[in-house]
Amino acid sequence: MLVNSLSAAILVVFLWAVWLLMRKCSRQDAVLAGLALFAVLLAAVQFGTGYSFASVLAPLIVYGIACVAYGAIFIVVWRKNRLTSVLGLAAGIAGLVLIAPDILPVAPLVMGTSKIFPAAEGRVTPTTTYRIFLRHSLWGATPYYGYIIYTNPHWFPVIEKEVARGASPCGNDDELNDTVVSRGPDDQTIQISCRGGVPEVRPIEVKLR
Repeated sequence: MLVNSLSAAILVVFLWAVWLLMRKCSRQDAVLAGLALFAVLLAAVQFGTGYSFASVLAPLIVYGIACVAYGAIFIVVWRKNRLTSVLGLAAGIAGLVLIAPDILPVAPLVMGTSKIFPAAEGRVTPTTTYRIFLRHSLWGATPYYGYIIYTNPHWFPVIEKEVARGASPCGNDDELNDTVVSRGPDDQTIQISCRGGVPEVRPIEVKLR
């Protein structure tokens, strides 16, 4: 609830700053405001819907550009309304702390780290894809492989939405395990299992909806 309220407040303050900048502005300010508005609204849609472009780095790039655009707007607005600029920057910093805790230095100590690029990826159905990442716990445990399952709309396959994530059932190892991601007993189920059918390892079933 707090995160949603803060997100709405950040968007309202930002739109107010864009409006201030657009009033009797120069062409340069108008271009800056338009680009910043597009970048922040794109990030807001990504945050609100969970959908992003179907690329490993796309979510980070969208949020990164939005943060730069957001800060640039309030720096430029400083000369027109200092109170709005201070409120906007303060709200943005609070949002980064509450909405994106992964940026905090302490987060990797709690949650561990994950390689940016996947060790394996593929498509299970026309609307379902997966990626497997090597992850590390910073508390002394051995590296392990984790999966992320995404769905893609029929009508726009270049975007994706994460629907599930977890650790591979094939054990911890520093080599890529024979993790198999396949269609389950129905079209709404994805199964994560180990190649060779290891008896003591039970497959994981992920419900897409």
